Amino acid sequence: MKEGHVRATYVDNTTHGDYIIQEMKEAGVPAPEGVIFTQPSKMKMAQLLKQRMIEGVFHIPFDRETLDELNLEKYELKKTGMISF
Repeated sequence: MKEGHVRATYVDNTTHGDYIIQEMKEAGVPAPEGVIFTQPSKMKMAQLLKQRMIEGVFHIPFDRETLDELNLEKYELKKTGMISF
């Protein structure tokens, strides 16, 4: 795959994602897909992101605003063993 090539675009569709997906389609974003955020889906996304970064196949360009946003995410390990974001 070419460097910088986007294979998929996922959008938080938990509450108001439909109009965002429509706007992305109108703007030419290829096949944006809505995702319902749940505790298990957020944990799966975070684990996949971490794994891709470890493998060196996902990189985030230095951008202060993006990094600040990523650092805002908080999580807590529950008694059940699940992670709450």
